[in-house]
Amino acid sequence: PPVEPEDPSDDYRGGGSAVSQFTVKFETNGGSAVAKAVVKQGALLAEPVAPTKAGYVFAGWYTDKALTEKYDFSTPVTKSFTLYAKWEDRYSKFTDLDADAWYYEYVKAIVEKGLMNGISETEFAPNATLTRGMFVTILYRIEGEPKVANGVAFADVAEDQYYANAVKWANANGIVNVSAKDLGTGKEQRITIKSSSGLSDAEIDQMIKDAEMNAEADKKRKEEVDIRNNADAMVFQVEKTLKDMGDKVDAAEVADINKAKDELKAALEGNNTAEIKEKTEALQDVLYKMTEKMYAAAQAAQGADMGGYSQSAPNEDGVYDAEYKEV
Repeated sequence: PPVEPEDPSDDYRGGGSAVSQFTVKFETNGGSAVAKAVVKQGALLAEPVAPTKAGYVFAGWYTDKALTEKYDFSTPVTKSFTLYAKWEDRYSKFTDLDADAWYYEYVKAIVEKGLMNGISETEFAPNATLTRGMFVTILYRIEGEPKVANGVAFADVAEDQYYANAVKWANANGIVNVSAKDLGTGKEQRITIKSSSGLSDAEIDQMIKDAEMNAEADKKRKEEVDIRNNADAMVFQVEKTLKDMGDKVDAAEVADINKAKDELKAALEGNNTAEIKEKTEALQDVLYKMTEKMYAAAQAAQGADMGGYSQSAPNEDGVYDAEYKEV
């Protein structure tokens, strides 16, 4: 029997025969609108153009509001239904971004506009130094990446670098004169930065003020990240050292190190930076004491293996007497 239509317009009659057709609606969950589709019974639904949503990446169509079942467009349509769009936060891929940081909204804005993309798939490096190449690339992208003629050939700008065209464009427009020698003339040029039409003076002033106001907080956050990274590195070093040494380490010393390590790992579960730093230094101390003792014992054993070897004093010419045997 034919499937009961869910929409009054689903039952299409023509030429004296009844043909069932169904309506598929698209709920974009905050994204751009997608028109509904009318599909004949048993036909395939054509996948529509993906919607867009500021700050998000479209992740597909799902059959349920909970977004647990992804729709298979190779499945014949037998009834009317609604598909739901799933979105993923475009910035969640950057593991080094803190949503509470003062610059977070600025990062979202420049990534959304395609001005910067991060240094890898998972890192934005918010505390990294902005190079001249990065700077002119941002300005170049603000201007829509216009075509460039063969620009001045700078010794430190290879043609295959991502910023090559940006440097040529900036240099040609007097925005940035790169401090480098012209390969053709050998003339030294100095940096000159001029205002770009991409940002207004008010916007630039506001960004500078925001940066100055939050500089101390940003510095503190960087210190906290460094302390955590050092602590993680110390835990890794300790675990590797104990594994490499095996049974060469006294059991009591191993127990002391593991105790200090566990205390540091527990501190890392919290947000007390001072405690993390203190526990890192404590673990470092016991590790160094153990390794120092181990190396001292190894040197003593090496001396014993030489079997009481002694050598004569040198003669007046500074030459040692020694016996040898040809082999």
